[in-house]
Amino acid sequence: MPPPLITEETSEKVGIEKRLSENELVGLTIFSHFAFGVLCGARYALFGFRLETHSSLKGALSGIAVWTGSYLGWVPAVDILPPPHSIPGGGIF
Repeated sequence: MPPPLITEETSEKVGIEKRLSENELVGLTIFSHFAFGVLCGARYALFGFRLETHSSLKGALSGIAVWTGSYLGWVPAVDILPPPHSIPGGGIF
């Protein structure tokens, strides 16, 4: 699954992977995943009102934007994971 892979790759890139136990890596994965969600939710709360559409559509569009911006944007751009279309079978699910 991508969140653990992202955490493992990131911790390796910053040089702390060997110092983390398996439990610490799992904890860091959970923390970073929820922290990213909080940041994305805060962004939605601050800017979501600008879209003049139904809230369920705004939520869906926000989710698509987060997924696209992450897995097709910054994650491959900083060489953490390749984009999903380059992985046999899609690679994300």
